[in-house]
Amino acid sequence: MQVEMPSALCLARMELNGLGFSDKESEHLKNILQAKLHTLEEEAYRLANHSFSLTSREDVAQVLFVELKLPHDGNSEDGQATKRKTLGVTRRGTSRGTKHLSTNKDVLEKLKPLHPLPGLIIEWRRINSALTKVVFPLQKEKCLNARLKMPRIHSMSQTHTQTGRVSFAEPNLQNVPRDFDITLPTTIAESPPPGACDEKSSSKRGRRRASRQSTMNIRPGTNLTGAAPNFAVSMRNAFVPFKNGVMFAADYSQLELRLIAHLANDERLRRILNGGGDVFRMIAGELYRVPAESIKDGQRQHAKQVCYGIIYGIGAKALGEQLGLVEEEAALFIDKFTSRYAGVKKYLKETVEKCKKQGFVKTVTGRKRFLPAINSPNVHAQSQAARQAVNTTVQGSAADLVKTAMVNIDRRLTEEFPSCVMTHRHSSPDLHSNRSKPRGRRSKCEVPPPVGGYFVLQLHDELIFEVSVNDLRSVALIVKTEMENAMKLSVVLPVKMKAGPSWGNMAEFEL
Repeated sequence: MQVEMPSALCLARMELNGLGFSDKESEHLKNILQAKLHTLEEEAYRLANHSFSLTSREDVAQVLFVELKLPHDGNSEDGQATKRKTLGVTRRGTSRGTKHLSTNKDVLEKLKPLHPLPGLIIEWRRINSALTKVVFPLQKEKCLNARLKMPRIHSMSQTHTQTGRVSFAEPNLQNVPRDFDITLPTTIAESPPPGACDEKSSSKRGRRRASRQSTMNIRPGTNLTGAAPNFAVSMRNAFVPFKNGVMFAADYSQLELRLIAHLANDERLRRILNGGGDVFRMIAGELYRVPAESIKDGQRQHAKQVCYGIIYGIGAKALGEQLGLVEEEAALFIDKFTSRYAGVKKYLKETVEKCKKQGFVKTVTGRKRFLPAINSPNVHAQSQAARQAVNTTVQGSAADLVKTAMVNIDRRLTEEFPSCVMTHRHSSPDLHSNRSKPRGRRSKCEVPPPVGGYFVLQLHDELIFEVSVNDLRSVALIVKTEMENAMKLSVVLPVKMKAGPSWGNMAEFEL
């Protein structure tokens, strides 16, 4: 509990700093995604031989399961059953019985080998979600900062989560996705072709646009010859620092795994974590019983999923689905891990048993979470509480550690750079003095640029700062030192650092 009040002050400073936002980059991204969306719509209309609403689950079900006669669950043997369930036409021309048919991602993934339309719908939903849930809301939330002469977005932090992790709202900047690739043709249509929208569907969706073609304005260097190129979309590129500043990020490596090694006092796992090198590759080497240097990327990924799956109580069936293995093979992986790291297995069992006796669990700083369902007669509720007990001790302890580091960094930065006490949203003393002067006699001197480092975002185990380019090395040293020494544990806490001209464009940075 001792870190809650200081962290509230630190997070308040972060909210007032906000995150710089580039209108130019945001518009560029929006244009690309909208153009891609229109192209996908045209192709969908062509495959269906008519226009329909891609936002309507019933329209999509009508096209896939009635008109194209695709099996409703991806199993071709059920095709006849699907036809029987969707017989009958309403007055509006749509089939009866499509309401109960699912068009979620799992179903569409199963249908992809049978027809190109399901995969296209998945891609359309992905692009549409990026626009409606990220790009448009961010553009709406921006506000101009007169002091820095740039738009900024001020998100609201929340610390009352069950595990103690920091979350955000209005907008949730933690949900801004990483880069993803889309395929762009050289010429992109902005609306359906002439005649593609019939009268009914046109009135339903209000489609009144004339058909036109436009050539996308792609950045220099993008290859547009021959086959359709892949274009890396980075929504994080729209977040930029103040003038003469850089974005700087510091991220803990395998923090939750290191905490469970400390809490469980597992000597074998601690030795691996303290030995340096690629942790998951070394764990995979022990699981597969081969030298770590012989481990392939797929095997490393398996080891990573097994580690975190076991920590958070995932079963063999669910783990098998994640790894693409049958349940028996996944169970073998779990057995190998728990027998290899017996301290972890013992800790998980003892944590649940202790929670059943006390009714609560504690994080590494002593913060409690009560779980009354741990003794519920309902098996499902009890199992969920048992998973929450382990999750809280590990993830909650990680949240406490990050908050401690965050508070210590904030204290050190304001000591080293006194001007950092004043956030970007505070008025400059120079502006106050100008306001006191008679109109027409105000000084035209520029507000001095910010110096030092400003905390702008927390992404769970990662802290992001906006730093004056001249002070980058000094700020990086403070951040790295305080993060790696936030708590005295039996495992080291290595931190990886990155810096660059935007949140989405940062490269590894070393002191």
